[in-house]
Amino acid sequence: MAFFDINGLKKVYTYQGFEAGDMMMFECAKILKSVFGKGKVYHLIGDEFIVLYDQKLPEEMEHCLKRFDVELAKYNADQESPTKLSVAKGACAFNPERFSDYRHVLIEAKANCHKDKEEYYRTHTK
Repeated sequence: MAFFDINGLKKVYTYQGFEAGDMMMFECAKILKSVFGKGKVYHLIGDEFIVLYDQKLPEEMEHCLKRFDVELAKYNADQESPTKLSVAKGACAFNPERFSDYRHVLIEAKANCHKDKEEYYRTHTK
């Protein structure tokens, strides 16, 4: 399972308008679907997305996350806008020895995403 959260979307909505923010969400979803598959990507709420996958090994998920980064970089390179799409991400695989249910996997994936988001804001000025 992987959790994604768009960085800086509130700022885009505030300074560039809802159309620009909605376009960022649409483009994020499009990239996620191109990497993980259309039936695996779900919009949760606000700027959060989740990817559900069955039987993926952690190494396979790591490969998909790297592919997502490459596709995101390609998208940003093709954009003329100074505002680039930035997405925090976190993943977690189900391990029956560690988790009693998938709810805990979601919680850990979201926590890993939150760590990635904190790192983004720590290294990028406002």
